[in-house]
Amino acid sequence: FTIGNHEFDWGIDKIANYADGNPDNGEADFPFLAANIVSTVSGEPMPWTVPYIIVDVNGVKVGIIGVIGDVINSISASRVAGYEFLDAASTVATYAEVLRTTEGCQVVVASIHEYSSQTNNAIAALTGNRKVDAIFNGHSHTSIASSIVRTGTDLPFAQVSSYDSSAIAKITLVYD
Repeated sequence: FTIGNHEFDWGIDKIANYADGNPDNGEADFPFLAANIVSTVSGEPMPWTVPYIIVDVNGVKVGIIGVIGDVINSISASRVAGYEFLDAASTVATYAEVLRTTEGCQVVVASIHEYSSQTNNAIAALTGNRKVDAIFNGHSHTSIASSIVRTGTDLPFAQVSSYDSSAIAKITLVYD
């Protein structure tokens, strides 16, 4: 689950309760991804979040990086006091390299709470160990599925409208 602007609407501490190890207040059975949300005081991420996860898909290690995009202005200033959102594309580049070189991932996917052609294009421009293979966007409440032309393999991206609960975004990658 990638943290987005609406999690701050309730107060980010409310979401943190689902990852505090106390089953009496309910616990999420999935990780909270927030690679680029850091404290303005310490520069550290929220302790109950992780920057990425790694899943095995038919024997292929897939790294999934979760970032919030440039949506801080859609959140009440009082709700984000004490937090900074680092640049999404730069953060994705940093963690993509970690996933490929340190973690041994063959595929890297970005989950971004934002739909912005500027951010998607910046990620599409990443190469080498920083390359991303697919992007799942969220935030603008529109359905879109396309790809960005780049040298080698184009970068697919998709987002589903929040108003259609029967829709899911699916990107099929062929790994050879």
